[in-house]
Amino acid sequence: MQQTILNAHRLIGETLREPGRERLGRIVGVDQARRVPLVFVLWQDQQGFSASS
Repeated sequence: MQQTILNAHRLIGETLREPGRERLGRIVGVDQARRVPLVFVLWQDQQGFSASS
């Protein structure tokens, strides 16, 4: 369980590219309390996104 939590925390700050829309997003959080984990993404057109960080 601890390794799973550690791996999820490593995702935070990673950049994603959305297929078909050519926009970037940054992972800002992970909710592992659900049956299926939920990843929170801040997309480039949302306030607070910075491609350089």
